[in-house]
Amino acid sequence: MIDVTLFESDRKIKALVELIDAEERREHAIRSDLAREALDGGEPLVVTDQLAAAYLFAARHDNALNLHEQNVAECRELLGPDHPLTLHCQDNLATALSLVERHDEAITLQEETLAAYRRPLGEDHPDTLTCQSNLAWFLFNAGREECIALYEQTLAACTEALGPDDMLTETVAEFLETAREYVDDED
Repeated sequence: MIDVTLFESDRKIKALVELIDAEERREHAIRSDLAREALDGGEPLVVTDQLAAAYLFAARHDNALNLHEQNVAECRELLGPDHPLTLHCQDNLATALSLVERHDEAITLQEETLAAYRRPLGEDHPDTLTCQSNLAWFLFNAGREECIALYEQTLAACTEALGPDDMLTETVAEFLETAREYVDDED
């Protein structure tokens, strides 16, 4: 009986090794396709970013973080560190890091991303303001009171650049109010 069990175990191990080899070949082919297609618009990188977000939503945090990290690395390599898609993917990685309470990493990455958005787009571009609002949210999640000052700065910039009725402006105002209430409750 033991010999049969070992034989069955060997067959299962061999099958797993074959599956792993097939998966590695598939990943290599996908990466080759990504490299070609990323230069033609980056759609596979967007799909990968969306898959990582779905993993995060499904509470498969390790899968989400790994995929986000791989996607950011591929975006940087294929598109460059300041490409809009690279910055978008970095923002999503920072969000994932914040959600799994890796706050310092999230904040550092978001500060880098915000600086990169500001270089070509300026202070008042909607993408810059969204990134800045996300940074304030990460600070809030980390329990850091400086989130309020950043939310106030972001709200003023949103109101000026986008108007008081813009969705981003309204969202920032709501988050600012929540942050103020939380800090008041802590005092």
